[in-house]
Amino acid sequence: MKKMFAAIVTAIYGLMLTAAPILAADGQITGSSNVDASVKVLGMCSLNVNTVDIDFGDLLEGATSSSVARSADLTTNTPTTVTIFGTNWIGLTPSNNFGVGQTEYGLDVAPHIDLDLNPGTTLFSSQVDAPHNVNFQVTIPPHPQPADTYSQTVTIGFSCDQD
Repeated sequence: MKKMFAAIVTAIYGLMLTAAPILAADGQITGSSNVDASVKVLGMCSLNVNTVDIDFGDLLEGATSSSVARSADLTTNTPTTVTIFGTNWIGLTPSNNFGVGQTEYGLDVAPHIDLDLNPGTTLFSSQVDAPHNVNFQVTIPPHPQPADTYSQTVTIGFSCDQD
């Protein structure tokens, strides 16, 4: 009988060490358990660019246009890089052209940076919402620049991590 009593006491003692319920003085059994919760907020980014075509008007050789602004409004909650690049100017007569660097841009300031062909050129980086204006102007090369109507494509892109 002593061995059986010792086994019961040992079993009860072991249960008391491992079980969450507690016998209160009033005879009620109480207890609690914790549950941990987690959530991962994903990164998101978007860029809203005013894509209305830019018309610098009619210019003479060697002249510089007025500055024209286009909005580039970033919405993000993660590190985001906004890039800018362009193409060379091509005339309606394809042999008439001039370089991409004749276009200058500035972020929220007067144009002062030569546009280039490199798609990796950073316009700005941000981890929070960032409304901006990109200001553009073009300088027509000096004589002899053939009379023609020229066009150029400017690309403003963005990338961010979702993690």
